Amino acid sequence: MALADDFMFDDNWLGSYYELAIQIGRREDDVADERLRSALRAIWSDPTLDGCYPDRWNPPERQEPVTPENLSLGHGTVYGWARTALGRLVCATHIIREDGDTGDDWLDLCLPTGALGRVESRMGYPIGGEESRAWREPPDKWFVGIARRVARDAGFQVAIIGEEVSGLAYLATDSEAQRRVSVVTIAAGEVEWIPPVQW
Repeated sequence: MALADDFMFDDNWLGSYYELAIQIGRREDDVADERLRSALRAIWSDPTLDGCYPDRWNPPERQEPVTPENLSLGHGTVYGWARTALGRLVCATHIIREDGDTGDDWLDLCLPTGALGRVESRMGYPIGGEESRAWREPPDKWFVGIARRVARDAGFQVAIIGEEVSGLAYLATDSEAQRRVSVVTIAAGEVEWIPPVQW
């Protein structure tokens, strides 16, 4: 039977992503590249993460690993493993660079729901509802720990934890949307986790 950390088992990568989507900052400012690289470094240097590899379709042992220093910021996704409170499973980071002067850089740390479903039998689709709180709280707290590392090393505007939330900055301020997602903010240098009002 395939496990949630089996890199080459296609089903682990299927479905949506439960993710920490971090709005890093303005795409066009002078320090955008270095800030994004620092955020990547903060994530992939976390002791609960292993990786990262550029190609999901080839076994890791047949690939050269990449680091934030040698990763092209135009290369959108790299892959590895996460050790969460739910267990060890495959994961990925996505770089999203919005176009234009008002576009932002986003960096997402993603847990595929295909793998999540292998370690958490209570997960349903779509993710949500009070019954999801028991299994969502541990990975949300783990994501907040990752966000603290990014805040310390690179800073960010806001982070959102939920299913397929990348780029949806309005979720951080929309009171109805907040009922379904966790929000992570930085105020006076302190990282604050705002759990969902309704899981």
